[in-house]
Amino acid sequence: MRILYGLAIVLSLAVAGCSSAPIVVDDKFATHMINIDRNGNYVEDEIDYGDNEEQYIQAVNQAKQGETEGINQFQVKYSSFLTRMFGRIRDHPSDDPDVRKLLIYVHGGLNSAADGIARTKTQYQKIKDNQYFPIFINWQSDGLRAYGRHLWRIRQGQKSNSAKYTFPIYLVSDVLGSIGYAPKSLVVQGKHSFDSITMDEDEYFDDKVDKGCFNIYYADEFPAGSNNLRSVCWFLTIPAKLVTTPFVYTMSKPAWDVMLRRTYTMIRKPSEYTDYRNWAGRDLKKWQKNYPAGTGALAEFLTRLRQFEKDNPFELEITLCGHSMGAIVCNEIVSLFHDLKFEKIIHMGSADSVRNFFQKTIPYLEDNKASQFYGLYLDPENEDRELNIGGVVPSGSLLTWIDNNFTTPATEIDRRAGRWSNMYQTLYRIPTGVNNRVHFKIFGKGGENGPQMHGEFDNFEYWKPEFYWKGVETVPENGCN
Repeated sequence: MRILYGLAIVLSLAVAGCSSAPIVVDDKFATHMINIDRNGNYVEDEIDYGDNEEQYIQAVNQAKQGETEGINQFQVKYSSFLTRMFGRIRDHPSDDPDVRKLLIYVHGGLNSAADGIARTKTQYQKIKDNQYFPIFINWQSDGLRAYGRHLWRIRQGQKSNSAKYTFPIYLVSDVLGSIGYAPKSLVVQGKHSFDSITMDEDEYFDDKVDKGCFNIYYADEFPAGSNNLRSVCWFLTIPAKLVTTPFVYTMSKPAWDVMLRRTYTMIRKPSEYTDYRNWAGRDLKKWQKNYPAGTGALAEFLTRLRQFEKDNPFELEITLCGHSMGAIVCNEIVSLFHDLKFEKIIHMGSADSVRNFFQKTIPYLEDNKASQFYGLYLDPENEDRELNIGGVVPSGSLLTWIDNNFTTPATEIDRRAGRWSNMYQTLYRIPTGVNNRVHFKIFGKGGENGPQMHGEFDNFEYWKPEFYWKGVETVPENGCN
């Protein structure tokens, strides 16, 4: 019981530390990010507006003039922020005056609010130097805090006021469940380890299977580095993995569930369902017109973006890029905002299922003939043998953990689309009408070839064609059958 008591104290402190003071950010990059909290609300940080204070007040007043029934003061602040953002998009310099280039980037799981802001600050100017106006969608996906919400607040997909009284039961159940599931978790992880050791990588790069019908590029221009150290580390840490694997198998899943919930709440807030009585007294037709996809901060931004595109004479060239769980959000975006013209859609190590890729992104490509898709992958060996925390936890990338630990895939297409070993099996399902606009790039072993670990994708200049493809477009040979 002392161990359980200690766990409870640690988790309680972590949860208590979830609320932090607003982060002061510079107005130079404030309009390049939309910070969204766990309930789908826009988070207004303490922005140092400098000489732009008057401009900000003017934007607030403009937003207030457009205030309609059901829009509260909080939404007015967000509306004023979006007004400023779209004004800067309009004024963004471009070599072609008839075009404005946008890059919308959605990060993955296991990122804190500070991580999102730091990424924005580090990358926004580099992206602007390439003619893009970058917009970073920063959402709360801190793993430990997500587990804390599972204990203290979320029950069966809903916020519960009584959860704080039942959290000890959930914590003890998670710990005991880890012990009870130990045999199964060790078998699952053992099979994964065996498969990764015995895999034949040539199976995933068979020209006879793709028949020249698909754009597949294996980036291995540089010699592969030695993985001997990784292999030695893996074997030396086997005893530690025997202890940690059952807990990772059971106790990480609730955190994944909460993070998955947040990929949806940024589009439709939970309050839409809990405050349904408040909507009943309003003009339903007017409300649905104002919020066609939801009241979440992301949905409101995209709704405004759609109107912005219609109201301006220039053309928007939008690149939509998602890393890991960010690709789940990207799939939702193209499904709900089918009429927005995304020139390029980039999934880097997608944590969404193959099924959702075929049900959401492929139909979008079928209806939008000018759109191109780029799927980026780790080498299968790197994917399956990635070491985390020095190898003391189960091997494999986050995507292998999701497939093996956090979910129970019903069929092959319910596994992660961001693992090449999964996607390769389903290439035959890509319609021939879009196959020449679907690109797959696998980064070979060796750091000079590109990312070697799941979390490294956005360490590179992912907005450049040299990274997400070859720097030039190619299409399959004619006569595909």
